[in-house]
Amino acid sequence: MLSEPYYLRAVIERIRELEPELLASGCTPEEVGGLSQALRTRLPGAFEEFLLAFGHGAWRLAPGSSFGFEGILAGREAAHELLEEVRDAVRPPDDAIVFFSHGGYDLLWIVASEGDDPPVYFREGDHGTARKVYETFSEFLRMTVENWQVYPNPQSAPVQFPRQRRIG
Repeated sequence: MLSEPYYLRAVIERIRELEPELLASGCTPEEVGGLSQALRTRLPGAFEEFLLAFGHGAWRLAPGSSFGFEGILAGREAAHELLEEVRDAVRPPDDAIVFFSHGGYDLLWIVASEGDDPPVYFREGDHGTARKVYETFSEFLRMTVENWQVYPNPQSAPVQFPRQRRIG
């Protein structure tokens, strides 16, 4: 595990400016290690930094969605349930980490084997389509924090914030 932020340095600095108490909601190294074991995969460096910096409070960036430490195993379960219902759906790879779900149908994931700052993929609804929406996890978090600054009131936040950026 990384001791100093490397991938998320700018994101963490921005959160420190906007709402420093969010940075008091990080996971412990033991929780991060336990999650890695539960998922049976090595966590990418940027994802570890996210969990250690504000993994327990990430839900505040996307009210009404499952996002952050508590949502990771729930996200995996939501993905499994969704894929059982929709047999022709695009399936995340085995080493995918579903870190965000909304309504049980919209999913975001990274693939552990795609590097320490992997791309973010989005699967929308029951349409079975998936696409890369951010080139890196750190870019996703940077944009999420910036959107959160614009929409600090949960009632005014756009629920579908990952759709704001399309790649390819």
